[in-house]
Amino acid sequence: MAQSDSGTIGSSNGSVGSGLVSGPGSTWNLSAGSAFMIGESGRGTLRIDDGGAVHSGQGIIGWLAGSDGSAIVSGRTTIWDPFNNIYVGFEGLGDLRVLEGATVRTVGSSAPGAAAKIYIGSQAGGVGTVTVSSTTADISTLAASDRIEIGSVGTGTLTIDKGGLAVAGSDTWLTVVGTATGTLNLIGDASGRGVLETGSVIKGDGNATFNLNGGVLRANRDETDFLNGFSTQAIGSEGASFDTNGYELADLVGQQRRVYGNH
Repeated sequence: MAQSDSGTIGSSNGSVGSGLVSGPGSTWNLSAGSAFMIGESGRGTLRIDDGGAVHSGQGIIGWLAGSDGSAIVSGRTTIWDPFNNIYVGFEGLGDLRVLEGATVRTVGSSAPGAAAKIYIGSQAGGVGTVTVSSTTADISTLAASDRIEIGSVGTGTLTIDKGGLAVAGSDTWLTVVGTATGTLNLIGDASGRGVLETGSVIKGDGNATFNLNGGVLRANRDETDFLNGFSTQAIGSEGASFDTNGYELADLVGQQRRVYGNH
């Protein structure tokens, strides 16, 4: 087990750094009060696999302009659970992959009682890409106790493929401001489907693209406008499903008409 107050991989311009936490019982504990940066100004790569665990403060992948950060979290029981928010592509390039039954989740916030968010493409110039999938029987999970933003101010892409589950404790925003670009790919086929569990999907003011092709939209609260801001929504050849999950979605029939056509 390794322990440190803070951690940075790829700290300065031109630097290249990497970290590996691999195997059951392999754990890296960092202070919950300090940011864990993967690609601060340089290039940083983190791999957690085969049952390894990283417990850290807020996670930032691709911090400053010109940085390039990537994190691969892979394998059953493998976990990264930052305290506070996760940023993928803050001002730099960020890539996060949650694979083969691994879990990446926020576990709290520095503000007492507040939930934590996942930002993909956070600031102007930031480009973030997140992939959640599994080719095994184990479900890969990305979870925020609050919302997930795909293209907050920058450019963000979230792909949830077969064997992948993304959970937003509140809502999923597909762009926020008008200059942002966001893409949500919720895909799968008969052999497996990506699942997005959320209170609603909100289309913001930016350039938003929702590719719904074989995936499942699952509710986690009662909601009157589950697809907020979407006047129409195309469906790919693999179809799509709504899972009410026991909640009341007052606009669901209307959503189905807009999405699927005649019912």
